[in-house]
Amino acid sequence: MSIDGAEFFIREENTNKGQFSPALIGGVTNIINLFVADPHGTVARAESAGAKILIPVTDYEETGYCQGIIDDPFGHRWSILRPLDWQIK
Repeated sequence: MSIDGAEFFIREENTNKGQFSPALIGGVTNIINLFVADPHGTVARAESAGAKILIPVTDYEETGYCQGIIDDPFGHRWSILRPLDWQIK
């Protein structure tokens, strides 16, 4: 998979090897921080693909980030963010 050009993969559950999905154990993945140029657009695309928005994308002057938090349909929690002073090229 890729998000805004950042390639990654998440392996499928394999209970025989002790690899459990967040949904199976009744929780979520610890937050995965994904830095992107456009958090608003990325979160909107994730929502249209089935993600649940937990915290809408907001500019946080106190931390210096534009950030939103979502849970994907598989129970992985994502923080989609960029620094407020990030210069988009």
